[in-house]
Amino acid sequence: MTDQHRYRITRGGFDVVSVFGSLGASAVPGPVITSVLALHGYSESAARNQVVRLVSRGLLHRSQVGRIAVYRLAEALRPSYGRLAGRVEHTEFSGAFAAVVLSIPEARRSDRDRVLDLARRSGYRPLRPGVLIALTEAVAGFRAEVGADIGVEGRAWLEFCSLVPEDMDQARRWADRAFGIAALRSMIGDAEARVAAALGGSELGLVDYFDLYYAVSGELMSAPVLPADLAPGLAIHTRLGRCMGMLNEYYWAAFGPAVLSRVQALPNADLIEWDPQAPPAGRRSPRPSVRRSP
Repeated sequence: MTDQHRYRITRGGFDVVSVFGSLGASAVPGPVITSVLALHGYSESAARNQVVRLVSRGLLHRSQVGRIAVYRLAEALRPSYGRLAGRVEHTEFSGAFAAVVLSIPEARRSDRDRVLDLARRSGYRPLRPGVLIALTEAVAGFRAEVGADIGVEGRAWLEFCSLVPEDMDQARRWADRAFGIAALRSMIGDAEARVAAALGGSELGLVDYFDLYYAVSGELMSAPVLPADLAPGLAIHTRLGRCMGMLNEYYWAAFGPAVLSRVQALPNADLIEWDPQAPPAGRRSPRPSVRRSP
């Protein structure tokens, strides 16, 4: 296992991030986060530890309102977070791939792993060793993040360019090699089957629900946004987005009212800021029940 794994969100970190989505909030005070995570089985100290880790990794930003810490998601998380709410911009293939050629010394493995993680979160995938390609124009954001993370010396290890395939057949082969389109087709079918079986069976508890939510949302957030002409019939974000929609509807029917009631009773609930791109959770109309198979 490389150091790169340390820069990925763990299950504990995901549970912290899920608090924002489950409340429809863009800013959440610390006591609210620990209260919601208590429903997941976290002690107060364990919840605080997870928050501290995300802050130390730059994935949460902290501010103070009096004596209360208020947290916001870092910009690096917002593209993936937005996918869970169905906010995906579908692109058309321009005829060229954005590319990065890497030549990072083995002695700088930690720097290499950080660069690879930043590249992956920006949409790049390996075409071959040392060559990453992307389908969306993520170059400017990636350049800025890399420059801030590994400095001027690090930028000299990267060459940004465009790769132009000879024809669409070659473009599809490159896309399949870099993005694993065949594996994506299998993954989507498995995810659809898991969600249908879980939501059509016996009642899910909150922890089991978030186990499933974590698995499916991880697949959605890591999936590339592929133009239809490079992956005909795949429709990965449409299909996984439908799964997430079903899971979100289940949450608001089965758990949302109780979670909101708990949160709104807290003395710091007025410090929550609702996400302007999503219906504020506090203004949702709770559904009375969810229909389940006998």
